[in-house]
Amino acid sequence: MGMTTLSTEMEQVLKALEAGANEYVMKAFTKDVISEKLQLLGIMPEAA
Repeated sequence: MGMTTLSTEMEQVLKALEAGANEYVMKAFTKDVISEKLQLLGIMPEAA
């Protein structure tokens, strides 16, 4: 499970990870950030 939020507070990040999130993306994010997170999760293959 991944999460995205407007909150950048470390406490919120830790709560999400403790709740089972595998990754956490803070807004405003770019296409490259999302691609990298999807690759880390094994959902998207690495670009050639």
